[in-house]
Amino acid sequence: MTMREGLGRRLDYSRSLRKERVNTWERTDQLGSSAFTVLIVDCPPNSPLIPQLSLFLLSKLSVKMFQSIRFSSRLPARLVRWNSTGPVLPPLMATLRTDLKTAMRAKDTTRLNVLRALISETNNAAKTASPIQTDIQLLSLIRKRLNASKDAAKEFDAAERPDLKEKEDAQVVVLEEYASQVKTLPIAEIKEVVINQIAAMINDNTKPNQGTVLKALFAAGGPLDGKPVDRKEVATEVKNALS
Repeated sequence: MTMREGLGRRLDYSRSLRKERVNTWERTDQLGSSAFTVLIVDCPPNSPLIPQLSLFLLSKLSVKMFQSIRFSSRLPARLVRWNSTGPVLPPLMATLRTDLKTAMRAKDTTRLNVLRALISETNNAAKTASPIQTDIQLLSLIRKRLNASKDAAKEFDAAERPDLKEKEDAQVVVLEEYASQVKTLPIAEIKEVVINQIAAMINDNTKPNQGTVLKALFAAGGPLDGKPVDRKEVATEVKNALS
């Protein structure tokens, strides 16, 4: 492997193409929190090898490296790039993945089940229009599963199934542990902000309702703009304050 200024690491498997004056390099670029894997292909203009070259490179690389692959529309040219951007993941996800490995080694079935479910749902959400990209969004998912486990525990208790209730209770403990790692505004502070916003709207002769209050709270420059709060939690407090 050799290095060339600004290009990155020359790939070993490009040697078979050197006699055709074709070289390839690989480098990793960073843009904000996203990492780019960039392949640079240097070949003669109008080269008939370009179609075969693209297939050759993709066959040598792990498809898992790429969330998306884009072939340059500037062909034929001397520079061809493929790049990929990984999805932005919440910081807590790194902890979940590390703990998953630890739980596997320790054969901690309860923690394994919880972590696998959270990671799976996060991965599925990444394929939708509403990916989980912040700890607050991940907290919302954790609380959703937490409430589901609590409800299931009550049902199993009523059905006199202590074995199943015990499993749900154990999952509740694990979920609460991860939920506590995300710092959010205290409920008391959220209630105060909501009440003040409703009072301000009434003073301005604006009739408050669920939608208008939430919009005002999260608007740019609003009292909760950019604050670490769960929107569902805020919506609940707004509903309670208006009832």
